[in-house]
Amino acid sequence: MADVLVLCYHALSESFPASLSVTPAAFERQLELLQRAGYRGVTFADAVREPAQRTVAITFDDAYLSVLLLAKPLLDSAGYPATVYAPTDYLQTPERPLTWPGIDQWLGGEHERELLPMSWDQLGELSDAGWEIGSHTITHPHLTQVDDAALRDELTESKAEVERRLGR
Repeated sequence: MADVLVLCYHALSESFPASLSVTPAAFERQLELLQRAGYRGVTFADAVREPAQRTVAITFDDAYLSVLLLAKPLLDSAGYPATVYAPTDYLQTPERPLTWPGIDQWLGGEHERELLPMSWDQLGELSDAGWEIGSHTITHPHLTQVDDAALRDELTESKAEVERRLGR
């Protein structure tokens, strides 16, 4: 039987008090524990396609810029790739913070910069480095609160946009 872990994150920060963030030091300790336990890092798709003993897939929702700036160097040191799920509409203007119910409380305050997303070019760099980039809807709605047509559009159109932008 396969021994696959999937660890799901959002953002890394030294000071962001949101529950969706972990400090770089804590993330590094977690990676070190995984390495000492003999876990091999893979993308989420690889973990699903080819489950194996001592495999870990690390994922990041929402494509926060901190993933590139803080998580990637630590993952590179561990020799682990990761998977990023991106809400595609927000990547058109990466200089503007992400905003939807649940994170919008951080807008306009000292932690607003923590909400900046990566750009398409930055996601392309991650993809070129062996990371998997997946869609995470177009506008990040609460999927249980949209009708079937909107749900279909959010899922299919965001996937098509990722494929078109990254050529994969």
